[in-house]
This record gives sequence, C-alpha cells and structure tokens, in this order.
Amino acid sequence: EETGTGDMVSATLPTTPGVLSYPGRVECDDGSDVDSTEPAPDGCVRLFELTAQVFKQKIANFPVSTATVWGYSSPGSVPSSPGPTLVSFAGESVRLSVANKLPEATSIHPHGLHQPNAADGVAGISQIDPVPPGQSFDYPSFVPGHVGTFAYHAHTNSAVQEMRGLNGMWNVIPREERESVKVDVDVNMTLQIWGFEEEGALVAPFGVGAAKSFPFDTINGKTGDASGEPITIAEGDRVRMRVYNASQQTHSMHLHGHDMIVTSKNGHAVPPVRETTQTVNPGDFYELEFTANNP
Repeated sequence: EETGTGDMVSATLPTTPGVLSYPGRVECDDGSDVDSTEPAPDGCVRLFELTAQVFKQKIANFPVSTATVWGYSSPGSVPSSPGPTLVSFAGESVRLSVANKLPEATSIHPHGLHQPNAADGVAGISQIDPVPPGQSFDYPSFVPGHVGTFAYHAHTNSAVQEMRGLNGMWNVIPREERESVKVDVDVNMTLQIWGFEEEGALVAPFGVGAAKSFPFDTINGKTGDASGEPITIAEGDRVRMRVYNASQQTHSMHLHGHDMIVTSKNGHAVPPVRETTQTVNPGDFYELEFTANNP
C-alpha cells in the first residue's frame, strides 16, 4: 500500500554489502529487450536463475577462517552464502529456476511472498519430488503480492541445507514511492550462524557437533573482522536496514548513538515504533530506519 507524502520519486535500490544484487533477466512475450534494472512491462516475466552448489567461503579471521558451505550463484557469478539478493519491482511476474550441483536433492522456497502452491518448493508437500543432483527445475511464475523484504531458502532436509548456507534475501521494491519515505542508503543484512571448528571443514547441520554451540555469528556470511570495508554513509543520510534472520537463534540488533524506527515486519508496514534494540527471531524480516545525525 502507498504511504508517505510529497512527489512520487524512484525508490533507492537496496544493496547487500559483500553479496551480489541480482535483478535476474526479463523475458517478454514479444521478444523485446528490457533492461533488468528497470521495472518490467506488462507481458514480461523476471527470471531468477540460481545454482545450488558446494564451495569454500571465508567466514572469519580467527581462530579458523574458511569453511565448506552450501550456497547459490547466479549466471556468471561466484557462489556465496547468503546467495545473491534477488531484486524485483511491485506488480511484476517473477519466476525461479534452480540447478542442483549438491550431493543431494534440493528445492527453493520463496519465504514471505504470495506464491501459489506449485511454486512453494516444500519437498514432499507442495513439491512432491525435489530436484535431484545434476538436474534443474523451473518453478511456475507468480506475482509476489506486495512490496517488502523477503527471502528464499532451501526447503528439503532443511535442518541440514539451510544451516549449511542455502538462503538469501529477496527485495520487492516499489516502482515509485513518495518523497517523504525515500531513504538515502538501503542495505540488506542476513544473520547466520556457522558450526565448524577446523579450517575448510564442512559446516555442521543444526544440533550436530560444532553446530551445538555455533561458534561463528555473521552478517552477510562473514564475521565483523572478516567483512572488509564498512558501510559508508554521510552525516544526515536517512538509512534503511533490511534484516533477515536465517539462523536458528534469536538475535538482537542494536545501534550505538542512535535510535531505530521499526517500519516493517515480515514484509508488512507497521506503525512506526522507536527502539534502541530490536529482537529478530528466526525466519523474521524487519525494516529498521535511522537518520545518521550523531557522528
């Protein structure tokens, strides 16, 4: 639903520090060539092609750094966990396609969007047969329903596959929005926990071995000391943080020197609430905003 006041302006495109933003490609009935970074016209579908695979990823600097994880790549990109952030626009028809390079069957579930049962990706229920290793599957297209912050993740053997990294964020953004609600900086943050104790080890599934204590907590797949460059904002910028908890533990998000305004929960706008700390439960998404006025 439309909120805010003032002129209609283009929305700020979200970014995900350290993770690829992936607008997919647009396929149109008339064969026309459409810029995937722009809203798709009627008669077109935005296609997201993802490959699930096994790879090594730097998680931390100390006491060990690299783990073997499961994650996603898009065409021409290196794999990551979280996977590429999918970006689509309000009212578009979207479609997922997954290729499976894992050692076991998998499926993809759009989390929080209004997909039909045939596109829901829950193995053995809405998707009777998950995608076997070495094969691919095209889900039917659908219109997500409304703008907001959402996610996608594996929904086959979930306690293993999600904990090994098969998840990512999905932003459905407005084609235009009122000037009063536009932000200057819009960033995605996926919260994950990792269970491994030896260099290069395969991440343990939920509740097994190192995953009983989860020694590493990360944002966008890396601990703070391994994350690289900080997020740079200017004094006075209005900032939106889109936070998704892909772990199995509750996390509290806190800013120093600023309050946050909670503007959305699980893809739905909520009456603004001022918070110092926001608890994010497993599977939840929040949109949190603040003005950078206290350098």
